[in-house]
Amino acid sequence: MKMRFELVLLLLLVALPAEVQAQFIFTTNNGAITITKYTGLGVAVTVPSTTNGYPVTSIGGSAFMMCWTVTSVTIPDSVTNIGDGAFYDCESLTNLTIPASVTSIGRSAFYACTSLTSVSVPNGVTNIGDDTFDACLSLTSLTIPDTVTSIGNNACEDCTSLTNVTIGKNVTSLGAGAFFYCSLTSVIIPSSVTNIGTEAFGYSTSLRAIYFQGNALRADSTMLFDSHNATVYYLPGTAG
Repeated sequence: MKMRFELVLLLLLVALPAEVQAQFIFTTNNGAITITKYTGLGVAVTVPSTTNGYPVTSIGGSAFMMCWTVTSVTIPDSVTNIGDGAFYDCESLTNLTIPASVTSIGRSAFYACTSLTSVSVPNGVTNIGDDTFDACLSLTSLTIPDTVTSIGNNACEDCTSLTNVTIGKNVTSLGAGAFFYCSLTSVIIPSSVTNIGTEAFGYSTSLRAIYFQGNALRADSTMLFDSHNATVYYLPGTAG
């Protein structure tokens, strides 16, 4: 009888959805929850919107770091912050939706997520930090909204499959190596951009055209390091 009960209990546990089986370590601060570590074994993970009656507002630094088996993560609308290195080296992560509630994404948040194919950064985020998407080898498309004002150093370095990027019209700065060694064929630089760092489009051998919507900048001579096939275009009446 005891063995039968244990078997039924085991079957019930197996039948539970992935989000119930998932395990999280978290901290509570001023009535808000920060997920500090995912310790479960699920491949499809749903971050809860509440824990112990408190809202989950943050995915902390390194929370999913090196969770190599995780393929998808569902983030609830309660989350406003994704910390530094939150998904660092999640090499199997292919599906991730960042909700509109997120306003802050830390540096190296998606570093070496080598299976991630496309990302839309939500409106409300103001900064793409250093190394945020560095070494996302399968990333083909990236949309940066108008709320973002700066793109950090090496933000998309070594995104060797990246062929399509939309830069929001309020970005003022592209960091050093921001799109180094990408597969972009063309890029539109909005008129808001006033600074482009060294090697920002370096070693982008597929790059054929850079379109400036405003005045072309006096960029460092290394901006197009080893990108020999690129032509810079600007509108009539603009300078630089």
